[in-house]
Amino acid sequence: MVFISQEKIKLFRSFFRARTDVYARFWIDFKTKKSGYVPVYRLNNPTQGLNNQVIFRHLIGKEAIGIYPLLPDNTTFFLAVDFDKDNWLTNANQLIKAAHDCNLSCYLERSKSGNGAHV
Repeated sequence: MVFISQEKIKLFRSFFRARTDVYARFWIDFKTKKSGYVPVYRLNNPTQGLNNQVIFRHLIGKEAIGIYPLLPDNTTFFLAVDFDKDNWLTNANQLIKAAHDCNLSCYLERSKSGNGAHV
């Protein structure tokens, strides 16, 4: 069994502060080889929505999720920028340098395909 502490979940939530009433769950149809993300809403069920259990399953690799960083008041705590094509690494590193020059935290994540990145 994989152990993920509450501190790690809290750290994840501090980096990726997002809406808690909705998140996206990754799905795959193995017959058609299609995949994508579908929204999961809390509505009237407080056990749904983005909660610590969902984040735990994501961190241990049981469920791939996406989050909605744009809050209901049209603010956000972070940006995610997608880089593809030939110069993705150079362009991503330029953004990281510019962010660091402005004292903004910035992290590089390789895309699932391996042919790009998110900053």
